[in-house]
Amino acid sequence: MSAPTILFIHGANASAMSWNYLRDKIQIDQQEFAEYTSSHGFYKNLDLMINNLNSGPYIIVGHSLGGIYGLHLAQHLGDRFLGGVSISTPFGGVHIADWAAVIYPFVRLFKDVGVSSKPITEALHIAENLHKPWVKVISTRGNVPWILGKNDGVVTISSQHINALPFVEIPTTHYESVMSDKTVKIINKFLDELPAMTHSYKSSLETVSTQANLS
Repeated sequence: MSAPTILFIHGANASAMSWNYLRDKIQIDQQEFAEYTSSHGFYKNLDLMINNLNSGPYIIVGHSLGGIYGLHLAQHLGDRFLGGVSISTPFGGVHIADWAAVIYPFVRLFKDVGVSSKPITEALHIAENLHKPWVKVISTRGNVPWILGKNDGVVTISSQHINALPFVEIPTTHYESVMSDKTVKIINKFLDELPAMTHSYKSSLETVSTQANLS
């Protein structure tokens, strides 16, 4: 197998510059950056990302909406996906986007990140059936009063927590999370432990398969 590539996916209305702090501190030198424009729509962007993928294998690191794209890409990549890290990702969607979509129906992003939106609900399903290592970095500071529930200034903490994937909480705001040494340490620790975690996941799946064959 070829050496793994880190695929960085930025958040909504951002760019690859989001990763300027982290990229040089990550242990893997082979890196790619998935760029997209939020106004183009989730699935059009996803198709473009898929078309730009190389042979891999990939380790995905996504910030905010980038983590949702990351799960969708993980499903597409199959065996070419090794593991992932999401940072400040609203897996449960963004409640404020639901009413914002009513007021601003022409803004595609609001429709893509609402609680019941297709990209969000499909990502939850993918997370439930994910058989590769993944860790969530959850940002917990920056609370603003116009978002109901404790939040990081952009998304709620409960939305970041909603699925059962392993997580680590860090005391940063939504945007500080990609400029945090704590995030760097979490990603590098994940990369160090990825081979052992991958073996553990494979062993678990083999056990389930064996039990199914014996039943």
